[in-house]
Amino acid sequence: MLMKDGDVQSFPLTLDKFLDHAAKWRPTAEVTTARDDGSTARIGYAPLRARSVRISGLLRRHGVEQGAQGRIADTG
Repeated sequence: MLMKDGDVQSFPLTLDKFLDHAAKWRPTAEVTTARDDGSTARIGYAPLRARSVRISGLLRRHGVEQGAQGRIADTG
């Protein structure tokens, strides 16, 4: 989605852009995730961005191209 004149940004708000912004301006703010067993997991935006950069690099090294669809299981 592109923003219109007068909006805050003139580029698509993609997940990587969101994480870049959040990690820069709110690095210690936490994302809370509910797990299947009812417990929760918390991670700050800066560590979440670092993790996503590592995972995207790993996927690229294994031949996964931008736009490909798939699933990643977080077992940790």
